[in-house]
Amino acid sequence: MPDQKWLRSTGLAFMVASMASVAVFAQSPDTKNAAQPKAPATKVDPKAAPKSANEGSDSKRAAQVAAPLDLAESFRDPRVDDAMSAELIKELPTPKGFTPAREKEVLAIAAGKGDIKPQYIAQFVEAKAAELTNKKSIETLISGEGTVNTLVRPIESATKALIKASRDSNAVGNTPFMSVYSASLIRVFQPQLKAHLVTRVQAVQALASTGSLDVNPTLVSIIGDETQPWQVKMIALEGINNAIQGGKRPLGFTQRTQLTIAVLNMLRAEKTAPWFLKAQASKLIGNLRIVSELVSERKVVPAEALMSFLADSAERPEVRFESARSLGLLDIPSQFRPYNYLLVTTALAEAVAQTATQVSTMTPSDSSRTQQLVAIMADKVSPAFLGIQGLVDSGILRQAEVGQADPAARAAINELFAKIKDVVNTAANYSRARGDLIQARRADLQGRVVELQKLIDKHQPKERSLNKGGKVFDIKAKAAPAQVAQGQ
Repeated sequence: MPDQKWLRSTGLAFMVASMASVAVFAQSPDTKNAAQPKAPATKVDPKAAPKSANEGSDSKRAAQVAAPLDLAESFRDPRVDDAMSAELIKELPTPKGFTPAREKEVLAIAAGKGDIKPQYIAQFVEAKAAELTNKKSIETLISGEGTVNTLVRPIESATKALIKASRDSNAVGNTPFMSVYSASLIRVFQPQLKAHLVTRVQAVQALASTGSLDVNPTLVSIIGDETQPWQVKMIALEGINNAIQGGKRPLGFTQRTQLTIAVLNMLRAEKTAPWFLKAQASKLIGNLRIVSELVSERKVVPAEALMSFLADSAERPEVRFESARSLGLLDIPSQFRPYNYLLVTTALAEAVAQTATQVSTMTPSDSSRTQQLVAIMADKVSPAFLGIQGLVDSGILRQAEVGQADPAARAAINELFAKIKDVVNTAANYSRARGDLIQARRADLQGRVVELQKLIDKHQPKERSLNKGGKVFDIKAKAAPAQVAQGQ
């Protein structure tokens, strides 16, 4: 059954906040319980050169620490302008004979209560498509009136109904329904993937929610289309991830390789991809578990792409730790051994040290970003080292054992992992500190980070590539700018 957590947003607010901007929260599904500040979205200039966390006087640093953070961001995607053209609104007709009673019947069939009726299912999809392409609804939505206007409600209700059909069908394993339903969605909505952005976003959400492998070719075409906005691609990536059930769905090696190559090609084309798109791409690469585009070349390009994110201190923690998790999930066949598990571990340890240092500069009571960063580390470090149940031989510890890594390297990996856990747990304690406890727990956290840094220095691998002849990585880097960790 596909993961439905990401469907908590219909995507309407994503577009309405600004016609040419994409508003998101610096939050992953794994950290959705963190408190959110009530502040307006702010524009972010990705080219701005943030000052280092170590720059400035203590007084300036104290002022920076005390300031509450605004976790709402706006990313300007130039492709949105073209996608918002009124000329792209093409209304579709409501099928004759379709009634609310028939919609209820289709939803009941999806839940396994009734015989499959392909004609009714097709009418249901066509009726929802008509609501999503209604010109007055779309114009009202983009005018700024938002969902308070009754003209906008059909767009939201149509999307919810389409997603509900998928969710209810998957909940009872209604494969016959999903087969007919996904075919109808592809037939009706594939042409809408070039329509107005409002319709386009809802269409891709409907397709992505199915968790059906049948929709993967359509979703792959989306991430490979350089004209598609970032938001649309992000939903498509999550849809592919739903279809493979987070890597737990049996899928042939060739299929997984082709999907991995499609994701890598998207990253190659998206030179200025925002952090949330890179994080979703990294997550999918890990769940696909393919370490090489072409086995005969013995190049570990997918792993190197993830390592590039993890080792880059300028990357957002969301991207670095998602990449770390994925590196731990990759399946490393014998032909790619010896594989440098210690390099991955030291890079992850460095990311933890840098992020924990940033956490220690924030006052817990003033910023939910503190809790977010701790949650991100905790959520991703565990699967990176211990793997995920149902994914055979996943996790750095198991892979190093199966891959017959050097005993000294394995001992170093275990020692680093123990200290990483210690730092993350101490960071969690600090994030919960209030009042007089803050200073003591901050000092404790900073001391644990120093101990981790000493271990990183002690266990630096001699080889700086993941496998022989591969890309060389410089793990030891300057501390990440404060603005990077804080989400600015």
